Amino acid sequence: MRYQGKLIKWIDDKGFGFIAENGKTKQIFVHISGFKNGQRPNVGDNVSFEIADDIQKGLQAYNVIYLDRQSLSMKTKRPDKKISTGRSSNQFGAFAKVFGLILIGAFVFKNSDLLSSGNNNDEPAMTSANHVNAVAERVDNQSFQCAGKTKCSQMESCEEAKFYLKRCPGTITDGDGDGIPCEDQWCGH
Repeated sequence: MRYQGKLIKWIDDKGFGFIAENGKTKQIFVHISGFKNGQRPNVGDNVSFEIADDIQKGLQAYNVIYLDRQSLSMKTKRPDKKISTGRSSNQFGAFAKVFGLILIGAFVFKNSDLLSSGNNNDEPAMTSANHVNAVAERVDNQSFQCAGKTKCSQMESCEEAKFYLKRCPGTITDGDGDGIPCEDQWCGH
């Protein structure tokens, strides 16, 4: 059963107070946990509540609802939720757009580097097959290391011979000096 009354005493730092039921003089204990909406009570608030009779503590109010604030809290809660949801949704959308643009930019930058690396005025435009070969060569080159090999007989592929010729000092793999290493063993024409 629900009752109505007025908050006649509230001790905020302790989190409890007392309600006087309408038309009665007996005071009913109320704890902050008894208020449904979580707002702090003020002395003089008109409230609706239920009563529990605790053997040790006596009468205690619970499920307390503010009568004067109810319509105000209903009006203010709905817009807050809409604004909050809207902001969260808009922030996520903005984040997703920025993240997407960063990914696209990184992809374009990385691929433009590969596509433009072999594209001079003297050379034809890079086809998709050439692009695949360029990517494979770049991956292969990354796996090679200058490990003291200096002669063609020590190399295992044309790509390795080219890597050594370009990056490793002391390599003697280009006997005729034309820039193509190991022509007899690996990079023959």
